[in-house]
Amino acid sequence: MARMDADDIASPTRLECQVAFLDAHSDIVACGTGIRYFPRRLVRDGARRYESWINGLVSPAAIERDLFVECPIPHPTLVVRATAFEQLGGYLEVGWPEDYDLILRLWEAGYRLGKVSEVLLRWRERPDRLSRTDPRYADDAFRQCKAHFIRRRIAGRPVVICGAGPVGKAFARALLAKEHHVTAFIELDPRKIGQTIHGAPVVPWSDMRCYRDVYALAAVGSPEARREIRERLLAAGFREPEDCCAVA
Repeated sequence: MARMDADDIASPTRLECQVAFLDAHSDIVACGTGIRYFPRRLVRDGARRYESWINGLVSPAAIERDLFVECPIPHPTLVVRATAFEQLGGYLEVGWPEDYDLILRLWEAGYRLGKVSEVLLRWRERPDRLSRTDPRYADDAFRQCKAHFIRRRIAGRPVVICGAGPVGKAFARALLAKEHHVTAFIELDPRKIGQTIHGAPVVPWSDMRCYRDVYALAAVGSPEARREIRERLLAAGFREPEDCCAVA
């Protein structure tokens, strides 16, 4: 099953390339392609960063690693095996983006996701896109979606959030809304250490050794800070995504 929006422009070889990709990779159940926003005069800095980020996620491992940062497969490029789509009940009305929800349910079911690296779809930017106007695509709706699937994945394990800034606080609220409390916030900024946020202490990185059998969320907006936190977590013996993941 192939997805596309009526006002976008697909390369004439898009479907050919994606079907060939799935035929060659029997272990992958769904794939996307690279994208380019147009017209460029309407493409803001945030969309350009997203374009660059999403085009950089190609391998199944890279897609899974950043699955909770943003949706790693652009919905207008999605091709999914119909058997898997039907097995999971197709799209669901759940109060958050139905495309992201489908991708996360595929992942949760153990399916692998891939991508054709070539840019095969031109994605139209316009101010009245549903992703700009519909409340199901608001930042809070995305966080609720991420928190829902992360909470099911970690199965009751205590959570520590690496980052006590706006992203970390917002994600803590999303988890609290689902009755999953945060054990601690881990911080590098000495000005934040010693605070209490949503009932959890803000402690320095040196205290990370005190928290065992926890699930760690790298909750920062900056890609550079996200990379540093990942490196610190991996050096401390955490495995991604078994023991930690990045969120935004």
